[in-house]
Amino acid sequence: MNIGIRALMVIANSLQQKEGPPDMPRSMTLSSSQRLRKTYISRPLTAEIARSIGIELYYAPCRRAFDSILRSLDSQVGKPLMMTAAHTRGKEPEELLTGDVRPKLDLYRTCIAAIPRLLPESMSHSELVELLVRMNVHIDEELRVHAAQTLQALMSECAEWREDIVHSFLNYMTTQFSDTYPLLLDSLLRLLHQLLFTWKTAAYMEKKREMSGSSERDSGFINPLRYNYLNYFWRNLDYLNLKIARTVCHFRMQISPMLTNSIAIALHAVEGFALAMMCQYRTQSRKISINILKEVRHLLTLVASQQHDTPVIEVLDSATSYVINKYIEHVPLYERVNFSF
Repeated sequence: MNIGIRALMVIANSLQQKEGPPDMPRSMTLSSSQRLRKTYISRPLTAEIARSIGIELYYAPCRRAFDSILRSLDSQVGKPLMMTAAHTRGKEPEELLTGDVRPKLDLYRTCIAAIPRLLPESMSHSELVELLVRMNVHIDEELRVHAAQTLQALMSECAEWREDIVHSFLNYMTTQFSDTYPLLLDSLLRLLHQLLFTWKTAAYMEKKREMSGSSERDSGFINPLRYNYLNYFWRNLDYLNLKIARTVCHFRMQISPMLTNSIAIALHAVEGFALAMMCQYRTQSRKISINILKEVRHLLTLVASQQHDTPVIEVLDSATSYVINKYIEHVPLYERVNFSF
């Protein structure tokens, strides 16, 4: 199975990049010669892509088999080997990875690394994201790295997954994870911060490409006399209909932005979670939470401009001076001397 999944990834990558068979070597390579690193596509392999590269017959069966393998391995070497499990406390990974656990775990690593290039067929977005988040508290370090990288790849390559990733992550943190594991909590908070940073970077690049594409369209001159008048009319009619639809959508946003913008809802949910994490007694957790709030502020201005509530970090900044002044009023004068504001 391990070899089969890896072979499918390599074959699909080579066909999509239109790579031919390797050339015969013209001379003997030296041992000191530097090899070029091969780049692999991380975007999901869709049915359309599979049809275009000629592997349509194998695409659906492979996804169904991948789904079964992933669910089976998660129940055998995934959930039972989490650091939060009772029977793993106080034990080294070598004590738990015995017998047939190691080969299964190696296959599980391959499956996690194959996502999002290959997605399980019947598994929903929330199920898959929850599985990946859970694997960030697994006893195997390599599996944790693969799971974090896969979540970042999903956030970067799959725009339609981003809100689902946020909601599933927060749902796991609030319903299935306990803050009695402070180091694991900090690790997951850092992962959330990294996911938001990845989202911000991807959104910036998408906006940059969109702006460059619109500028290229605006710079080109289209002469309607070169085309059939009827076709030109219908093209413009579609454009007008699109403008009308966008205008109606804009007015809806003005009426109730929070009810129509799923991105703003997801990001404000992150703010609520980060605000709760700022009540942690550990300084490190509070610092990461503040960084999360800062990333959300940047994201709101980038992907949900004028369609969101005021970022929480701005509300906190504006209220800080008032809270401090009200506090100082009740402090004796001899204690105020020691304040360093």
